[in-house]
Amino acid sequence: MALTSRSAALEMLALDDDPKPTGFVERRRANLGHAHVRSAPERVTPLPRMPSPGDVLLRLALEAEMEGRPARPVDNVAFLDGAMSARQDAQPRRRGCKKVLAIGAHPDDIEIGCGGAMAKHKAQGDELMILTLSRGAIGGDSAIRAQEAELAAQLLGARLQLGDLPDTKISDGVVTIDVIQDVIRSFAPTHIYTHSLHDAHQDHRSAHTATLAASRGVKNVYAYQSPSSTVDFRPNHFVDITEYIDRKIRVLAAHESQVTRSTNLRREFMVATALYWGRYIGHTMAEPMEVVRQLDS
Repeated sequence: MALTSRSAALEMLALDDDPKPTGFVERRRANLGHAHVRSAPERVTPLPRMPSPGDVLLRLALEAEMEGRPARPVDNVAFLDGAMSARQDAQPRRRGCKKVLAIGAHPDDIEIGCGGAMAKHKAQGDELMILTLSRGAIGGDSAIRAQEAELAAQLLGARLQLGDLPDTKISDGVVTIDVIQDVIRSFAPTHIYTHSLHDAHQDHRSAHTATLAASRGVKNVYAYQSPSSTVDFRPNHFVDITEYIDRKIRVLAAHESQVTRSTNLRREFMVATALYWGRYIGHTMAEPMEVVRQLDS
């Protein structure tokens, strides 16, 4: 079923809304003719007509199109799925909420760099998506790390998109750009957090470069710090995470296989880092960001 135009669809719905004679008197009158009926019977008001599946599809598609997200699939199932998805995606825009995409090269990168900011976004009613480009096979069992990433995303209240690019060999070229672009197209983020270019890890630098190429239409892009960031990392935006440091630490604890092998994920390290950056803005604890682009104040 194809939706040709908004006006055509509305005309179709209007035709279906005409009342039909459904009462016994009306049927009797139609069978016998007006001459055999002594007096005009009182019209029986028909019950409200339940919307047909076609009505639902059309109305959903019209809603989606008015939100700027037209749904024009080939069959009814795809039609309904596309319209419902467009309507759901439009909800945050109608409420003024943000759609936040965090991109990391490995499981736990995002939680270390912007876990507090993500927890704060969630508390403010924003919608969260995590894109992890690899499964971190060099740093441990990839199956275990994937499970830990899923648990961490659930604790943050975020959806997780787990990629399968080769750990330590992530490029900044078209393959990585395409992975990021696919998520940007489907999720339509208003804000992105990604790695900084000022980082000693090659995967982190590649993730940064690929993100910038893939996110040219996104108005707010920030680069977070990681344990491998260099002294050239120079933040000019700080997120107050004083109320969210405990949530960040609980989320990091989901990466149990990494906590036991790296001091960078331990509570005292996270607290010390947040205290250090918080002193620059008068907040108790903060996460530092380099602003790539910023439309929001």
